[in-house]
Amino acid sequence: MLFLKYIVPLCLILSLGHSFASNSEDLIDINEEKKFLISKKDSFIKNQKDMINKEEGLDFIGVGLFRGKDPFSDLICLGSASRWSHVGAIVKGTTSQKEYVYETTGAPSEIAEGILPEARITLLDDVVKNYSGNVAKREFVFSDKKPDSKTGKDYVLKNIGKPYEKDLSALVKALRDSNTGCDVKSTFCSEEVILLMEYLDIRKKDNESEENFLPRNFGDLLSQPPFVGTYGGSFSSSIDILKQVEDEDTYISCPCPCIIL
Repeated sequence: MLFLKYIVPLCLILSLGHSFASNSEDLIDINEEKKFLISKKDSFIKNQKDMINKEEGLDFIGVGLFRGKDPFSDLICLGSASRWSHVGAIVKGTTSQKEYVYETTGAPSEIAEGILPEARITLLDDVVKNYSGNVAKREFVFSDKKPDSKTGKDYVLKNIGKPYEKDLSALVKALRDSNTGCDVKSTFCSEEVILLMEYLDIRKKDNESEENFLPRNFGDLLSQPPFVGTYGGSFSSSIDILKQVEDEDTYISCPCPCIIL
């Protein structure tokens, strides 16, 4: 059963990932004169940018933590010994005071409409309402100063529509902490959060590849990396559960106390 539930889906995901990357690059070349990536749907991207352009700035306030109910989420939790399968940055608009989730993600229904998995920003309330799994929020506590909100807005506007990581074998390498370098043209969820935090100078870039970060680095108590940038600090020791759709004992978890909340 373990083989059928986890190993087979992983092999399929990885094989599709390589095929998906190859096919996407071919399509991008074909449409190069149109000056947009095939993973974009113009109206989808435009609506997000119009929404964010109404904000004077975006303040980084923490992360959203997610636990999906699908086999791919199970694999991430099992392979990383964590209860979280996905992460996104939570930012607050300085004009509306509304909270948003900036993340790299996608959905089968969107793919059918021509929107491939990519970086996008969505109101936090909408994400919580529509997500089929569990959702939590973990705030970031700054040691002193906070980054300029206009810098956060600048990063988000520049990166909305960035494709999700095309080479999904990098996920397997991330589980072994064996990625080297970082291709910022397409990113995983946790990789994109780290890149945002580096852009905001919350974290100083070091020799660790951004592709080696996983949701557990943001959601588990003792797994977070050092955040010693100009605007450094640490994640709060408490995690606020925003949506719980499964009993706790249905999670794949590790007995190690470092991931018990």
